[in-house]
Amino acid sequence: MAEEMAECMAAGMDKNSMNKIMEMLQQKTRNTSKNAAFELNEKTLKTARTMARSGVDSKDIIDVMNNAFQRNYNAREMEKLGNTFMTQAKGMSSASDLAKTYSTAIKNGATPDNIGSFSQVAPPPDGSFRPTATGTSGATAPPTSGVPTFPPAGAAVLPPSGAPTPPPAGATP
Repeated sequence: MAEEMAECMAAGMDKNSMNKIMEMLQQKTRNTSKNAAFELNEKTLKTARTMARSGVDSKDIIDVMNNAFQRNYNAREMEKLGNTFMTQAKGMSSASDLAKTYSTAIKNGATPDNIGSFSQVAPPPDGSFRPTATGTSGATAPPTSGVPTFPPAGAAVLPPSGAPTPPPAGATP
């Protein structure tokens, strides 16, 4: 574990943030088996290292990890979180912005299985995230390059702001 900590710090994490992650891990693994604790420690630190190597600020890494622990992410989920982040960060101009999006998504209930979809989809106006069968909240982000953005198949599409909302299916006018 000392090697993973050293790699995180070499990647740019500051000592205070590293200590904070270690405190969170100690608290999270207090009542788990040695194997489960080791695995969670390893996957968490690898994910933190991935984010730090991508240029994410230590504070933002702490926010992501804290929200993941609040949502009871296990070792497999931490590993998937790191892998998804690494894949998406390659195509982003700001890994820090992606980390902030992840932090918010996790806080609002996103899982590693749907966080990739969440970071490409805007949350509903009330800020809540309600996964559907397609793994998205149903709201689409506005196009950023003049190319239309389409929701995933089966996702509900919100009407434009100010547009009338159609009545629910089966309702009589």
